[in-house]
Order: sequence, then structure tokens, then C-alpha cells
Amino acid sequence: MRDTAFKRVLKKIPLGTEFKMEGPGGSFTLHNNKAIPAVFLAGGIGITPVRSIVLQAIHDQVARDLFVFDSNNRPEDAAFLDDLEQLQHGAIRDVLRAGGCSPNLAEARRLGFH
Repeated sequence: MRDTAFKRVLKKIPLGTEFKMEGPGGSFTLHNNKAIPAVFLAGGIGITPVRSIVLQAIHDQVARDLFVFDSNNRPEDAAFLDDLEQLQHGAIRDVLRAGGCSPNLAEARRLGFH
């Protein structure tokens, strides 16, 4: 387990402590306007629903540009890294990574992201 602020607090909670959780909430789906590219920003395990949406778009043969920005501290922390790299050569137009995952900043600028 990585040493994050959230996980440090979790470690201090006594076993048996009860707490209430809610969520997830809202709507996180691919928009219907095929003329507008879909841009996803994800970090850590937050890539999970993005991967699911992209795989569904492939299944449905949705014709549009998909851009995925995925940020992780280290390449070994990147969930679904192999999947995203394979999808980049097909359905996903570009996968740009930040942190320790070698961002392609020149490509981001070329695409108009600053």
C-alpha cells in the first residue's frame, strides 16, 4: 500500500469502526455529439470507468476521436497500462500520461492542449 494522506488516516481508524458511505453519484457516460471529441482526464484507479467507456465505444463502433489523459506517479502504478497502449493504436486517438509515465507534451500541444 502506497503512503498517501488518505491511507495514513485509514491506518489509524480502529478495527470495527462503522462509517457511512455514499456514491458513486451522477452520470459518467460518453456524450452523444459525435462531432465533438471525447476527452477524459483520469488519475490512478480513476482510469477504470474511462477504460469501460472506451471499451463500450469500441463495441458500439462509435465514430469519434477519443483522447485519454492518464496521470500516475510511477508507470508501475498505472492501472490498465497495457490495455490503454493497445487501444491507442485503434480506438483511442491518443493516450497522454503525466507523472512518471512519460507524458507526450509535444503531442498534447499539437492537439491544442496547453
